[in-house]
This record gives sequence, C-alpha cells and structure tokens, in this order.
Amino acid sequence: MLEKVIEVIKNTYRRPDIILTADTNLLDDLNLNSLEIAELMCAFEDEFEIEIPDRVLAGFQLVKDIVEYIEKQV
Repeated sequence: MLEKVIEVIKNTYRRPDIILTADTNLLDDLNLNSLEIAELMCAFEDEFEIEIPDRVLAGFQLVKDIVEYIEKQV
C-alpha cells in the first residue's frame, strides 16, 4: 500500500524525482499547503474509492498516516 500511496503523490504533483518514505512529512518535507493537501486527498479518494472526512484529513502529517487510514478503509 505504501508504494501505491507514494505513486499517487508523485503523479498528483508530477514530481517523479522526489524521494518519499513512510516518514515523509507532508508539510515540512513536501512543502504542501492546505489546498494542495486537499487536492491530494481527492486523488486518494478517486484512486481507492473511499471518502476521507475533513476531520481525518486534519490529522494527516506523514505519508504513513495516509497509508494506515487507507488500509483500514479498503
């Protein structure tokens, strides 16, 4: 699942060159703003056919936070 989440992030921002790990911080390491994070969550919702509530979205800091949430949903 980690690999798929990383792929979605790279494809969403068209940055295949970035190195991502489970511990990559969305704000600090990727410099994503709140709008970009919301767009990314839409990409995850489309890819995995799930819904990510705003209250959950606010808790995502690391790539592994997203992975853990998606794994519970699918």
